[in-house]
Amino acid sequence: ITDLILQALTKNEITLMTNGEEERQFIHIYDCVKNMLIARNLTEKEIDFTNNQWIKIKSIAEIISRKFQCKLHVGEKKGYDNKIDANDTYKYLKFYINIEDGIDKVILDAKKYLH
Repeated sequence: ITDLILQALTKNEITLMTNGEEERQFIHIYDCVKNMLIARNLTEKEIDFTNNQWIKIKSIAEIISRKFQCKLHVGEKKGYDNKIDANDTYKYLKFYINIEDGIDKVILDAKKYLH
């Protein structure tokens, strides 16, 4: 996400190395920290820090290009998926920042960093 935002900020365009059909899961750092506090009280040996929501890289790039009103170039090469099913521990966690709001927060931070 940060790479795509930096491309938009510095080049006014986004170029994906792949066709963007590969899927990933994202959680914002704020939610990660909040959930670490929850996790320290859990007794499970392994906790999956995920909201269990998959999103295509191309969809992320489209959100960012829309926010910057910049061109998006999608590659031809197929990316890879590495989907792993989360165990049920993710159900104990809470996520407050959706993908749109998380991207907005990263954009604000990136603008501060670049200026």
